[in-house]
Amino acid sequence: MVESGLMAQAGASMFCFRDFQPKVEELSFFGMIRKGTTLEAVMAEANAWIAEHQIDVINIETVLLPWGGVNSKPDSHFSTNEGTQFLQTVRVWYQAG
Repeated sequence: MVESGLMAQAGASMFCFRDFQPKVEELSFFGMIRKGTTLEAVMAEANAWIAEHQIDVINIETVLLPWGGVNSKPDSHFSTNEGTQFLQTVRVWYQAG
């Protein structure tokens, strides 16, 4: 899980984001993702975090972040011809402070 914040103004609230990625459950012999959690499960995790922490959500987006591996395409991740795999990540932008 990745979190980051950007200061909006000195002494004011911050714009932050938190990334929710699918969990890799099974790899092939060559290190390719064979099985991982679905995008729906990732969204459920994000929604639970938002509700639990009463987050002031600004925006939610999906972002493809590189992971590594070759030729695997479940719902939540993709690969390129060059062999790099990307995890479809749910990024929640929120205001803190």
